[in-house]
Amino acid sequence: MEWSVEVPDDAVATLKERFGTGNRIAVAVDLSALLVKRLALPALSPDQRRQMVVLDPERYFPVRDTSLVVGVRDDDLVVAAHARPFDRLTDALSAVGAVESVEPAPMALARHLAASGISHGILVVADPHDREAAVASIEAGRVVTLRKVPATTSDIADTVRGADAAETRTFLFPWQDRLAAELAEKLGCEFEALPAPSGTTESFAAAAGAWLGLADSPELALVSPSLQHRTVAREWRRGALAAGALLAALALGFWSLDYRRDRALAAIERSVDDRQDEAAQVQALMADVAAAEEEVVTLATVARERHDPLAVLLLVTQLLPPDAYLRGLHAAGGEWELDGYARDAARLIPTFEESELLADVRFRTATTRVQLNNETYESFSLALRHLPPSQ
Repeated sequence: MEWSVEVPDDAVATLKERFGTGNRIAVAVDLSALLVKRLALPALSPDQRRQMVVLDPERYFPVRDTSLVVGVRDDDLVVAAHARPFDRLTDALSAVGAVESVEPAPMALARHLAASGISHGILVVADPHDREAAVASIEAGRVVTLRKVPATTSDIADTVRGADAAETRTFLFPWQDRLAAELAEKLGCEFEALPAPSGTTESFAAAAGAWLGLADSPELALVSPSLQHRTVAREWRRGALAAGALLAALALGFWSLDYRRDRALAAIERSVDDRQDEAAQVQALMADVAAAEEEVVTLATVARERHDPLAVLLLVTQLLPPDAYLRGLHAAGGEWELDGYARDAARLIPTFEESELLADVRFRTATTRVQLNNETYESFSLALRHLPPSQ
């Protein structure tokens, strides 16, 4: 879903309505929202090094009068996020459940690749809005180097080339046909899309990797004071509940030794039977939810891959110069053929190629000069392919 870090409440309300509360939440943060740097810090504990950066952020990052939330790894790789939007997001998500981990997206993607049997490679994380990109080297399922670069083909290619991409597998996330083709041409190696998590699409790879990180602490976690306070309070509550459960179990054990033991056992057996009936109902509901989710994924895939002829007609109308006329259109899926007249037919090829939604623009036949209304035109017959925008 679309959401804003400035006003996350609407998106969180949708999540709460869909999934309820009491969930465990893991967050993978896009690298465009983070600062990344490798610092030479003293040989202290990770918490002490993190506090050094938090207390004096201007010394390490190009910020002024700004509080940061910092994550430090044992090799002094440091990531930082602005504290106000970070707390705004985690506070909003806490209405749905416990936020147990927040980490950079490349770390989650590397974990997803490792779970898919891919432990070595180069990962390019592109920004759909062309703000910045990231290049990560993965060894033994772990990100060993991480760099942010401008979102240009040349800068990305130079960074990937420095990571010896020709000798290992290279991945692009999210997948973009044009960017993958341009990088492959510059680097001489083929890029691959990330394997899709089971039952979903490739776009959920970061979420799947973050979810896998709940089994153990992420290697580069981002923790703000408010998030740490909630985590400590949650652990205390869990400890208190565990202690209460232990005391209740001991009391029940002693009580079961007296003359009411048989009656208690019978009550427990009835309770088990009731819970089994409830469990069967819950399993049926879970099956219905899984079927509904599968249907949503299928509909989303169909909507993403469907071509809208009206959108293509509008795009062609906007791109045609005022002195051009169409006399015929033919479409088959994403393949289109256009016939007509123009004062300068050769201009049409570069005009249509400027659109990111059109590809393989070419003349089907040679242009010929004709007289229309005592004026000279050139007839043209174009073929092109429409690329529906990613959703």
